[in-house]
Amino acid sequence: MIVDLQHEHHHPAPAAAVSAPAPKAADPHAGHSMHGSAPQAAPAADPHAGHHMHPAAPTAPASAGATPAPPIPTDHAAERFYSPSAMAAARAQLMK
Repeated sequence: MIVDLQHEHHHPAPAAAVSAPAPKAADPHAGHSMHGSAPQAAPAADPHAGHHMHPAAPTAPASAGATPAPPIPTDHAAERFYSPSAMAAARAQLMK
């Protein structure tokens, strides 16, 4: 049996319910050191603190329609893996 000496003061709750609330105890973990954990460094100062960030200058929108659209696909991707007749039957079922 492994005994954790750091937390030996913890005991399971009694089986019977207590009618009055127990008085608030002091933090049982106060003063415990966390062995094996690296010390936490202070957070770095915000390099943007105090800087006023101006909104970005508006840019011209990309001209839509500058290039022609690609052709509409006429094949069915699943027919690369399954027979076209089986896929046609499946599509017919979906259209019902």
